Amino acid sequence: LGCDPTECIGQDFDGVAVTGEMAEAVTEFVDLVRSILAEHPDAKLSLESRITTDEFDVDFGGTVDVRIRSEAASKLWVIDYKHGVGVSVHVEENRQLLSYALLSHEGEERIELIICQPRGHHWQGPIRRWEITPERLDQFREEVRESVHRVGFATEDVDCLEGAEPADEFIETHFSTGDHCRF
Repeated sequence: LGCDPTECIGQDFDGVAVTGEMAEAVTEFVDLVRSILAEHPDAKLSLESRITTDEFDVDFGGTVDVRIRSEAASKLWVIDYKHGVGVSVHVEENRQLLSYALLSHEGEERIELIICQPRGHHWQGPIRRWEITPERLDQFREEVRESVHRVGFATEDVDCLEGAEPADEFIETHFSTGDHCRF
């Protein structure tokens, strides 16, 4: 966040040459983060943080792009940068962001989830925000608990098959794709 992304044009990072289009997209993301920090001088910034929990008896976590926490505002921001063009990502009920918020929440009264997808061509624009309550996080925690419980049952059923081909009924009972699945 200390430099202008356009200064990186032409440079190579892990075999990828930075283009003007890339720098422009990242600039929108950097500007978003800087604007929140400017509005909240007490805010603490975390970048690319690996977060996990063993609360659910499974490996549950991920790497959140940006977390900002303001004690004065009693607010947590969870921001995810999406560079893709083809599929726009919605912020409302986004399970990835809800998971990051669940694992990041430390009692803040306000929680704002943000998708920054400068090249996504979404009807709500490149920056999409959704503010939730701690109660919504509690509700999501129970949804995760229920999902882990269902996976546990499915795993037990698979173990009982002892190498047999799973039946269509088993697959339909335990595994289903949602409307979000496109690939």
